[in-house]
Amino acid sequence: MPRIVSNKSINQNTYNSNDVIGKTLIANIPVNVYAEASNINLLYTVRPGNTVGVVYSWVNKNGVIWWQLEPGNKFVSHAIGKFNLQVLEDQGLLTTEEKQEAEEDKNKTWFQKFLEGTSKKVLTGAALLAVGYIIFKQVRKK
Repeated sequence: MPRIVSNKSINQNTYNSNDVIGKTLIANIPVNVYAEASNINLLYTVRPGNTVGVVYSWVNKNGVIWWQLEPGNKFVSHAIGKFNLQVLEDQGLLTTEEKQEAEEDKNKTWFQKFLEGTSKKVLTGAALLAVGYIIFKQVRKK
């Protein structure tokens, strides 16, 4: 079972940690970068709006997700609101729910997709036109 990172401050969305690998983190707040997955050996601090780095991997240490950055051994801890989520979504990061919906959508037939894409008003209008045409034909025969 994949390990998950919860970002509860933004619409209760949940993201899979593995999906963050290869994505660039942008700081929302000052972000400390460490030489290991702990609050020891501070290397530098990234200012808000600047690039923290590209995620190479991640570890869960004492319930805290630490993102390992490329290149080498640089780590930043995950915290709600610490990184710009919109930038991650722009890079293709999907919530676990969005990924599940995309998978379900892949398994639908073309007709199911057509029906979901067509509004109920259009379908109702088409049905009424068909019924009207049938009634018109019956009246005309008399």
